[in-house]
Amino acid sequence: MKNSAPRIARRADSGWSLVEVTVGLTLISIIVLGVTASLSTAAVGAETTNDELESALLLDRVLQEVQASPYDTLLTFNGTFLVEGDHRADIRVALVATNLIQIQVDVVSQVDPNVATRGVLLVADTE
Repeated sequence: MKNSAPRIARRADSGWSLVEVTVGLTLISIIVLGVTASLSTAAVGAETTNDELESALLLDRVLQEVQASPYDTLLTFNGTFLVEGDHRADIRVALVATNLIQIQVDVVSQVDPNVATRGVLLVADTE
């Protein structure tokens, strides 16, 4: 019995055509560009998150320090600031009522002004 399947002749110089190579390189380029774009977006997001975390940590430290101070010295903090790394904490203190002080701390990144954190603390004189 003869094999009825046609035989495909192979030429010695057969290989990839120019069109196949071009299509393949185009697809690889699109994939590489997509991966690169997503990695750069992730890097920017991580940097912003790091700035926000540093801002929040500085705010927490300033509020804890002010809160640990004696009540009669709190008004002296008004208008003071603290610079740590790329962040600046501005402190405003106001007497809201008799024996009640409001302390507001604004922390802003000096690199990216869009990264800002604010904390408000009310302290009452219990004596």
